[in-house]
Amino acid sequence: MRLTDGERDFLDQHSGSLSWSGYIRKRVFGEKAEKRRPVKRAVPDTALLAQVLAELGASRLSANINQLAKHANMGTLDVSPETEREIESACREIHTLRMLLIAALGVQPED
Repeated sequence: MRLTDGERDFLDQHSGSLSWSGYIRKRVFGEKAEKRRPVKRAVPDTALLAQVLAELGASRLSANINQLAKHANMGTLDVSPETEREIESACREIHTLRMLLIAALGVQPED
């Protein structure tokens, strides 16, 4: 919902400890307002997130992919067996980091 500055100020002053939506629900529905169940949020695994950051810091993944993209755009990408192995290795690293992030954030993979 879009609000003017004045409407925001009003809600800030009158909502007290309620959220804006809670305050508006109470004003509109009164005592008939249904209690909402809290949304369960995943608790990030900070150790896994630290591991992901360490992996990103230790790898030259972004620099390597940037170089591959640069050469592909210039038409000078030599697709030798070595280049193919490096691209496959980068893909594996990206997949590993993705799985670590998914686990650390407590979400389900879409695959």
